[in-house]
Amino acid sequence: MISKVKPARLVGSGTVCVCAGLLLAGCMLQPSEVRTFIPEEFGAAGDGVHDDSLALKEALAAMRHSSGPVRLVFSEKTYRLGKQTDSDAQFDLSGMSNVEVDGRGATLILNPVNGVARFFNSRNVTFKNFVIQHDPLPFMQGTVVSADKADGSFLWEIQDGFPLPPSGQWMKKNGHFFDNPAASLPNADEWETRNGPGGPWQWGIVIEAESRRLKPDFPNHLFVDSVVPVDGNDSRIYRVSVAEPYRKHIKDLSSGERFVLPRFRRTKEEFFSLKDRGWMYEQNVQIRKSSDIKVENVTFYSARPGMVFGIRHNIGPVTVRGCTVTWLPGSDRVIASWRDGTHCKNNRIGPLIENCRFEGLFDDSINLSADAVMAKRVIAPNQFELTSSGFEPGDQVGVFRPDQDSWDTGFSVVESDGAIVMLNCPVDGIIVGEMRPKKDVESTQFYNLSCANDGFIVRNNFFGIQRRHAVLARCRGLIENNVIDGVCGRALEFCNEFGSFYEGPFPRGLRVCGNRISNTAWAPVVIRTKGPVGMGPVTGDILFEDNEIFFDDGAPVEVECSENVTFKGNRFFRTDGTPVSGTEAVETNAACRDIRLLPADG
Repeated sequence: MISKVKPARLVGSGTVCVCAGLLLAGCMLQPSEVRTFIPEEFGAAGDGVHDDSLALKEALAAMRHSSGPVRLVFSEKTYRLGKQTDSDAQFDLSGMSNVEVDGRGATLILNPVNGVARFFNSRNVTFKNFVIQHDPLPFMQGTVVSADKADGSFLWEIQDGFPLPPSGQWMKKNGHFFDNPAASLPNADEWETRNGPGGPWQWGIVIEAESRRLKPDFPNHLFVDSVVPVDGNDSRIYRVSVAEPYRKHIKDLSSGERFVLPRFRRTKEEFFSLKDRGWMYEQNVQIRKSSDIKVENVTFYSARPGMVFGIRHNIGPVTVRGCTVTWLPGSDRVIASWRDGTHCKNNRIGPLIENCRFEGLFDDSINLSADAVMAKRVIAPNQFELTSSGFEPGDQVGVFRPDQDSWDTGFSVVESDGAIVMLNCPVDGIIVGEMRPKKDVESTQFYNLSCANDGFIVRNNFFGIQRRHAVLARCRGLIENNVIDGVCGRALEFCNEFGSFYEGPFPRGLRVCGNRISNTAWAPVVIRTKGPVGMGPVTGDILFEDNEIFFDDGAPVEVECSENVTFKGNRFFRTDGTPVSGTEAVETNAACRDIRLLPADG
């Protein structure tokens, strides 16, 4: 059932930052200069019943053929958008400039085959004021009926209103759901090799029925081998068999707990029929290689199984303002999105994310980082064929050599041709690699420091109950005046990622001010350098000031192998209000240096 509800609002006072002036410059369209379109002119019904996707397609085509700035304006009605095969996204604004799409409170009902909006090579585009829902829902939710400890399975009853799992035959043919965004698009003859070791069902989550929090003292995901109906195809009761090594945990399941799986959204034929495919595992809002993009006041009560916002490889400012990801009001859903909220990678200017609300997500709310790349081939001491492109002349490069326990930033690109890059000076002792998780851990890693989200701003947001972390940052920026309450991981994690996957660079130049943190499942704040045993501190130059943290289980802040970190004027408490001293609240290890605890006036 689709409900007509108003977009969620986050009420709070804002702060003004001079840095925002640059981000907002050039993003306003003047009414006297703009040609305005409305979807009803192209046959849209806006009744929530008829498919308005063709009308939207024709409206977007008319906008592309117009000279000068254009605006597409909806009404506060419900527009149903069925499957379409031209683009992965319903609103494909790629290559367009000086565009505004204003929903004015409209509700969009999407089939989860398609994403919401795409901005590839776009300039000065605003997308705002929509409520997003899906029919069918992009996830399955049900109740644990009973657990079979012997064979590592449990009975799962799908709740009314949620789609049923596909058949095993469908999954065998079409269930290659996850595609690594760093990989090239699969060809049809490569389809059968796309599965990872977890199998096509991927993983689900066990949630407490009343609290919407993760089941305590239990894995935060279960990889699934099979989902089979118990009493024929019309049954709503299924036997879920989990993969090793998760079977041992089935003995701890209790009847009445909720279990959620993503619902796969498109067949192989649908994927390869798309004129502009994207990845199977694509984001809901995709922003790439663009500048001056704003997404404002968009509320997601459901999101297809991928990042809600994917912000990658952009050359100019991107703003996400006043957006919400949350459960449908009045429902008993325990999920809003199976993946991240805002995933930001390899941007030349860090995004501005403000006045947003994130809850009901099954991965990090905000991830700010850069992809590592490795050398596939050494051509000369200062020239390499890398595992991916994206380096341009003049870009600053950091080189992490795990085998040497070293991180060097004195490199720059003097020449590039796709994935072949020449640096200004030699790199000694390169170990080639292919970015293989847990296998290429000693391989040399290269980071484009000119495309690492530096200058990002995350402020005045609310982070509620979700599976993992609120903000994971591996770069330079500002995190201020956020409320983080109830996340089932950490509030803030500042480190590189090394081994299971490769992500960085190393966080330096962070300012973390005026945040309020409570009810986290793990230590609220972690600051660390990840690398081989014996590596010295790299993460550092961090100011942590005027924050308030409530936490009962151990030290609220863990600092490992980091340097030049200042804690000033922070307030730490147990959840009963008992104050905790700074020396007790901030735990450091022997590899740290220059960690300072100062009073507010220090």
